[in-house]
Amino acid sequence: MEAETLLVEYFIDRYARKTGKNIRGVNKKTLQLLQSYPWPGNIRELQNVIERSVILCETEIFSIDESWLPQQPLLTAEPKPQVVRIHRHIL
Repeated sequence: MEAETLLVEYFIDRYARKTGKNIRGVNKKTLQLLQSYPWPGNIRELQNVIERSVILCETEIFSIDESWLPQQPLLTAEPKPQVVRIHRHIL
């Protein structure tokens, strides 16, 4: 989690400077959301969410719109195929 927090802080600082914004902190719920999200798009997805959030941020406390973190697709109810091992004997 420490590495994720450092990346979040780095991207917030980077985009705040780029946009001329003075962001002094991160909303606690936002930090928890960012840390708990699996980031299927990896670092680029994290970077894009933070950039968009910084651009739209109107306060000194950084927060994200939770809707920008799509819910993971639910697993379907279809049963997984069973793997059957076949032992072959050499005759």
